[in-house]
Amino acid sequence: MENKTGKYFKYAIGEIILVVIGILIALQINNWNENRKNSINEKALLANTINDLDADKKRFTNNQKEADTILKVYKKLYELGLDEKSNIEIKNPNYIRRILSFDPNLNKDYSALSNRISDDDIRESILSYDLKLNIFEVSFIEFRKIIEDRIRVFLGEKGLYKLESLYKNNSNFIDVNELIDLAKTNQFQQLLFEAKLKLENLNSLLIDIINKNEELKHTINNQLKK
Repeated sequence: MENKTGKYFKYAIGEIILVVIGILIALQINNWNENRKNSINEKALLANTINDLDADKKRFTNNQKEADTILKVYKKLYELGLDEKSNIEIKNPNYIRRILSFDPNLNKDYSALSNRISDDDIRESILSYDLKLNIFEVSFIEFRKIIEDRIRVFLGEKGLYKLESLYKNNSNFIDVNELIDLAKTNQFQQLLFEAKLKLENLNSLLIDIINKNEELKHTINNQLKK
């Protein structure tokens, strides 16, 4: 009986050990599967982020070109204010009241996005990109206020809008000759000065954002290749 009891006891211990080993193996396999799923989901998230960044870069590059065009109009109007005899031609007078568009595809909570990424370099790059976007948005709002609340109102008060353009197929709704005359006034030049400073700052920030955009894409692509 003692021998049988000892055998049964050893057998029970062996069974318990086997069960424990089986549970540990199952947990290991489950953890491996979860990690594999998380890795697949994270790579899909990063791939989608690359697509968003590509779209953002295209939009910001277009914004940069548009900002350059607006700044050229500002420069011409400034030069007209300095030289009354100047015969500089203003081909797109409507740009004096133009506002850049700001609506990045990744206009989501970047801090939340970074929390879903395991790679520290990517997380840091995402947060850096997000910071640039937030700084740009603040400056963009300041520039928009100058255009909407001051320059547009000022142009309307001075009667520069051609009202008939609302009912005719006329792309230029600002009277060029009156705009040139207005450019020779100190009041207008003061507004132009402030708008130019804000827009130049925006243009500089756009360059930083595009560089950060490329840096973030490079970091993500390196991770996706692993």
